[in-house]
Amino acid sequence: MHRTTPDAGAQAARPDPSHAGPSHTDADYAGPSRPAASSSAPPRTSRRAWLVPASLIVLGLVPALGGVYRVFDLSTGEASPSSQRFFDDPVPMLLHGVASALFVFLGAFQFTAASRRNTRRHRMRGMVFVPCALIAAATGLWMEATYELPPHDGPLLSVFRHVFGAAMLATTLLGVRALVRRRYRAHGAWMMRTYAIGMGAGTQVVVFVLYGLLGGELDVERRAWLMGAAWALNLLFVEWILRRPGRGTSAAPPEIEPAHA
Repeated sequence: MHRTTPDAGAQAARPDPSHAGPSHTDADYAGPSRPAASSSAPPRTSRRAWLVPASLIVLGLVPALGGVYRVFDLSTGEASPSSQRFFDDPVPMLLHGVASALFVFLGAFQFTAASRRNTRRHRMRGMVFVPCALIAAATGLWMEATYELPPHDGPLLSVFRHVFGAAMLATTLLGVRALVRRRYRAHGAWMMRTYAIGMGAGTQVVVFVLYGLLGGELDVERRAWLMGAAWALNLLFVEWILRRPGRGTSAAPPEIEPAHA
């Protein structure tokens, strides 16, 4: 009998089992696979990524609204006993209000892992965030040094404001110095401390509310100690974040030591 020979084209299309390359299955020839059904659902990480910035913005919202109220008070042209000092010298108050609002908003997005991965946006925000931090700290010291103390303030609170205002300037400048030296982890740590001090006004509101719910009564000295405690709590929280296990796996760039001559 005459035996038929397979077509040469069919032999060429059939994979050779002795080929040294990767093995093939039927799925390799079945065309593109369908996307997974769960791909349409938004990932949980994206929701978590928005939780921290949103919480920080809410925390800083009350002090920011206080600044807006002072600006509105100035626009009416009628000074009250508590706002007379702002009418006498409005420049530091206006600079402080604008810089602090930008500081709170930009900083809320500046320390997330997604922000550090997108270095272009991180740098653009940082070019505004750092000057705002310096202006907010400097004008806070300016107002504390030149404005007459209101009745609910006192010498102790003035000391706290000078100490933490100077500390905010120092941490910001140390953060800039670390960035210039390309020590990125140190830069991030110093800027987190700066943000913790700057957000002290928001934490103070929370502390006052909790103290009032517990039935505490405020006087000049207790008010000063509670405000100082709020600044300290923010710094302690940041130090805990910086020292917690797994911090070394951060998305921040690795430390680069400056070259020595």
